[in-house]
Amino acid sequence: GARIWSVKVLDSTGNGQLSWIVNGLEWIAANSATIEIGNMSFGAVGPSQALYDATQGAVANGVAFAVSAGNSDTNAIGFSPAAFDNVLTVSALADFDGIAGAAGSPTCAGDQDDTLADFSNWGAVDIAAPGLCIASTVPLEWGSYGLLSGTSMASPHVAGALALLARANNPNNAADVFALYSRVLAAGNTNWTDDSGDGVKEPLLDLSNSSLFAAAPPPPCASIDMTSMIGWWRGESDLSAQVGPAASGVSAFGTGKVGQALSLNATSSVSVSGLLPPASAVTVEAWIRPTATGTMQTVMSRWSAPSTDDSARAFALLVDPKGDLIWTTDETTARRPEELRAGAPQIFDAGFHHVAATWNSTVSRVYVDGVMIGSKPSQGGTLNPTPSTQFRVGSKTGLGDPFALVGALDEPSVWGRSLSDAEIAAIHAAGASGKCRA
Repeated sequence: GARIWSVKVLDSTGNGQLSWIVNGLEWIAANSATIEIGNMSFGAVGPSQALYDATQGAVANGVAFAVSAGNSDTNAIGFSPAAFDNVLTVSALADFDGIAGAAGSPTCAGDQDDTLADFSNWGAVDIAAPGLCIASTVPLEWGSYGLLSGTSMASPHVAGALALLARANNPNNAADVFALYSRVLAAGNTNWTDDSGDGVKEPLLDLSNSSLFAAAPPPPCASIDMTSMIGWWRGESDLSAQVGPAASGVSAFGTGKVGQALSLNATSSVSVSGLLPPASAVTVEAWIRPTATGTMQTVMSRWSAPSTDDSARAFALLVDPKGDLIWTTDETTARRPEELRAGAPQIFDAGFHHVAATWNSTVSRVYVDGVMIGSKPSQGGTLNPTPSTQFRVGSKTGLGDPFALVGALDEPSVWGRSLSDAEIAAIHAAGASGKCRA
């Protein structure tokens, strides 16, 4: 449920001017009503009063900062912002097994378990956190996840700890921020070996105090008016319907966003006969986790292709190999399909994402994770009723490629109205708590 903001202050090579960073910090300070924690993973040689003042401006507005110490195996006192006294500066621990005792075997890099990472800066630091061989998201052209090392991998751990505290005690000024720093430092342990030689053993980040770092309570289910819902299938180890006619076909079941999910491959076939045809408005929405990236994949559709004019198409929501969401509707006034395409490359990051698409005779919209990412005026008319075409989950019917979804699909539903922005955002925000009747 955390809001995550990416504040771009450097160029594509990781370089930039201090004035760019100052501008970014001033933007954070100006938006501190919705930003509680900042993470800074960069370093400039020498002191910078301008950078310090900009950081202090955000701290004064109630933003706490975790900062990477740097990767030069030297004293962090020589770098900004690592040397600042208004942030928590984080060194990197080599930790291969997640437990004390220095018994872990090296994984992606050689180092001694439970010691300061060989590259980590030391000296003017406040706290240590794991920073060697850390699983992290990476650019899609590298894969989806990778093992990375650096104090830039350590400082986000501390930012996360600060966020857990800020959830319960929202910081509004500098005093609140320093209170968060003190609580994180006081909870740290000394169950590691400081082999830096600096003579100062900073505490190691420790989240084991459940009363201090309590997990957030689960959000409530999304309470939605379901009077116009015409189909909803939970996928809880069967194809029965929560609302509407039951699904039929072949699917495995696995871990879902809400309980279990349909686990689909290229040969899975899940369809619904007798689904009422929406006419003047429609919404489809589901949680998806595609595991194939090289094919066109259908989330939900009422689409057959018996001839070249797509005469039995009503609507279809698809994911193309580039991560674009494609929402097509066939409105009978114009008698040709209308297509809306919107980029969503995060669909392929190996996590569950909520996708939705709406049409209401006036406009088509596409959403990812509760946020509209594309809209387009409609051609008007009513949807092609396609009386003989089945509603399909995870594929389409008819001639040509089936465009089968490979991965997990959870909580698919179809509505005879256009859900509002607020309703779609509520379904996403509810997450694993799912939908419930208003």
